[in-house]
Amino acid sequence: MVSVIHLSAIAGHSCDRLLIFEGNSHYDTPEVRRFEELVAQYIRVFPERWSPLASV
Repeated sequence: MVSVIHLSAIAGHSCDRLLIFEGNSHYDTPEVRRFEELVAQYIRVFPERWSPLASV
């Protein structure tokens, strides 16, 4: 059981803005997104936009 969870947003190295990652815009074309290495136990993703044809 987890009693305390500390969440941190990921910001860019050269600015204080949060990083926004592009998603796939074509549901039938696979795409790969590579991120910098991150040490974490949990990762939470907040989609800005969503399409009914999207899947994770």
